[in-house]
Amino acid sequence: MTEAPLTPTTGELHRRYPISQETQAAVAVSRHEVGSILIGKQLGLLVVKGSCALTSDSATIRREGQDHYDMSQTEDGLYVVHRMPPWKPRTNPEDWHGEETTNPLNAFSTLAREAMYGSGVAIELRYPYHIERYGPLLTLGWIGSRAINETEDMTTIAMMDRSLPLSVKNGLDGAIEPALARVQELSELRGPGAAPVVLLYRGGENAQDPASWERQYRQALEITGGKMMVDVAHGTEMAHHPDGNFRKSIEAQMLGLEHVIRIAEKGELPNAVMMEASDVITTTDPHMPHSYAMGRIQYLNNLRRSMLSTGA
Repeated sequence: MTEAPLTPTTGELHRRYPISQETQAAVAVSRHEVGSILIGKQLGLLVVKGSCALTSDSATIRREGQDHYDMSQTEDGLYVVHRMPPWKPRTNPEDWHGEETTNPLNAFSTLAREAMYGSGVAIELRYPYHIERYGPLLTLGWIGSRAINETEDMTTIAMMDRSLPLSVKNGLDGAIEPALARVQELSELRGPGAAPVVLLYRGGENAQDPASWERQYRQALEITGGKMMVDVAHGTEMAHHPDGNFRKSIEAQMLGLEHVIRIAEKGELPNAVMMEASDVITTTDPHMPHSYAMGRIQYLNNLRRSMLSTGA
């Protein structure tokens, strides 16, 4: 699939919302900084924070995007990117699959506005048309768990824009080996000088409680040397549900984040963290409150700086 089955078409959207040279330059700078943090070339912490799926709540999106930008400007070494997927994978094909399927004009214009304001935009990429449609606006993209075996689409996406940093989520079963193999394959295909491709660990069926999740997560940290992202939602939050039933909730996602922080306090911190945290109203996955997440982001970054200063 090379063109979105949507109206307006990609070409019409790009003509209606042309990307200025200033925005193109800002996106290029943000991609370079994010890519450098992901592979440890630049010391810092990348945080991808926002709603599970893009909504039409433009006022909240703009306010939170401004908060992300302000924190990135004031906290040394911290880079906060806005999580804003216009398309969302669903287990049930009859469920809502994101703003691009119901209001594609708003989906594109919202991403374009955030890119123009400089807050940085990150989305899930599933089909090549996502690169064609949104690619010039993006600071970071990730490939989701359900696409782990879609090697043709994954390769096409990775090669369509070699300057876009990418992460690959491990599969729903929790195993990280297939995702690590994809990371290596895509990195080699992209070749020298391309933006990095890293693992995005999200937990899964082989880690249904905090102890087993920690074993898998720390294995990922060890194999990658911390050059990875951790997703505190999805399998991570399900493993941390207080009733032990392996399901999602706001409290469970907060507990997952706190577990990442406890491990970081012992000296094991990934280069990037992803979280579903926003005050937008959504019909999909639950979100951590925006203010709570921003406070914990600041704590994590202060922890990182303290570890650097003490040589931990």
